[in-house]
This record gives sequence, C-alpha cells and structure tokens, in this order.
Amino acid sequence: MEWEERKKEEKLYEAAEEERLMYVAATRAKNMLVVSTYEGNLTRKAWELLDGYLKDVDELVIPEPAGVVGKKEVSVSKKEYEEVRAALRANIERGLEPSYLVESVTSLAKAEGELPGWSESGLGMSWGRVVHHVLNVVGRGDDVDLELLVRNALVAEERDLGEKWRMLDLIKAILGSEFWARMLKAERKYFEIPFSVKTDSKALALDKDLPVILSGVIDLVFWEDGGWVIADYKTDEIERNLKKFVDYYAPQVKIYSQFWEQITNEPVKEAGLYFTSINLWSKVI
Repeated sequence: MEWEERKKEEKLYEAAEEERLMYVAATRAKNMLVVSTYEGNLTRKAWELLDGYLKDVDELVIPEPAGVVGKKEVSVSKKEYEEVRAALRANIERGLEPSYLVESVTSLAKAEGELPGWSESGLGMSWGRVVHHVLNVVGRGDDVDLELLVRNALVAEERDLGEKWRMLDLIKAILGSEFWARMLKAERKYFEIPFSVKTDSKALALDKDLPVILSGVIDLVFWEDGGWVIADYKTDEIERNLKKFVDYYAPQVKIYSQFWEQITNEPVKEAGLYFTSINLWSKVI
C-alpha cells in the first residue's frame, strides 16, 4: 500500500546501501586498490561511484603480451602414461588420508551400544535442549522469571506452549532436589563448559593410530572438598531399565572425568548422571 509515495524513499535507501557497500569494498584494500575502468558508456559499471575521483590517479601500465611459444609434440608410450596416471592416483589417495581425527565425547560414547528405549518418551532432543538451557540460566544465579524463561525456551525450540506447565514442574522438582542444593553450596561451579583437547587414539581405544582432537560440553561441574564433581543431565523418560541407561551413558561421563582432570590438573572425586525425569542422581565414579 502507498508504494508510489514510498518508492522515492526506497530508492534513497538503495542508493545509500550501494554507497555503503562501495565504502566497505574500497576500504578492504591494505596496500593498493586497483580500480578497473571501461571505455564507452556501459549501463552498469562495477566501480561507477569512484569514476569521478580517478582523474589524478595513476593508471597502471598494461604490459605487452609475451611471445607465444609454438606447441611441441611429445610422444609417450602406453606404459609411461599408465605409470604417470598411477603415480597421480597414489598422490591423491595419500592426500585424502587424514593426519588426525576429530571426535566428540558424545559420538564416542554412543558408539559403545544402542540406547535402550530411545523413542519411548516421544519428547525428542529439543525437549532436552530446553531442560539444559533453563538449568544453565538458573544455575548461573541469574534473576529470571522462571515461567517466562521456560516459555521463551519452548518458543526457541518451536515446541508446543502447552508443554510449559510440564516443563515448569520438572524444573521446580530439580531445583528442589538434594543434588541441586549440594551444587549451590559449592564456591566454584560451571555450567555448559565446552572443551577441546588433543589426545591420541590409544587413550580413546580407537583403531587408527593418529592424534585426536576431542571436543565436548560438560553440563555441570562444581568443586567440593577433595575434588570436582561432574554431572551430565539426561532427559530420557525413565520408566524401566534404569541400569541399561546408566550403562549406556557411563562411558561419556568417564571420558569427561578423564580429560577434566587433564585440563585442570585437579582430581575428579565424583561423576555421574542426573536423570531429570525421575529426579535421580546416579553416581558412575
């Protein structure tokens, strides 16, 4: 609506945006800016905005083309051709061989086996992301409106807002748990800690003998007398087979503990899994 009246304003905006982009492009040059010009009247020039400022700018000398050397015919045998081709293929294959591996703690842990009852809850991975996000914000001690925080987290994950009350009940149960109270007493506590370390395949029991860049994100780490406590939140709906879930996730927590000690040069006194759906802390080490 009212486009004809607004068209002039839009054209001014477009002209200003073109001038801004030209400024960005021209000021990218560090030592020298070379501007190409054209003879004749082109309808669209790449550097048209600068045309009026090029009068006193030195023009680069265009070198004369070097003499063209005539082609020389070369004859090769089929054997020579195949040898060169094989050598090229070998070079390509060598170039494709990795000199190091990139792994995540989650992928290594999941390679150990199949998660029991993964699809039973129907809540999906986005439900877990909402739980992690809310606990991260609340755990840092931010003064937040919990209901609004949960609502926004659900919207960000494009989940049904009808799940807000279920999520609130879950979060409140966690915040009222003995484990959460234990964490709050700690002077040092960190949430959603990303890390990357260089290790080797032997330390991770991998087949290939290569250096490994291992990355992960630890949900919660806090310090108690005697060492660190590492917690990994698990948002699975646990109705049965708790031991199978613990066995499946335990390698992940053990890897976190191993490399957290390496990173901090301080001991890990305890590590485990916090199953949010049943409000249970399960100690692994």
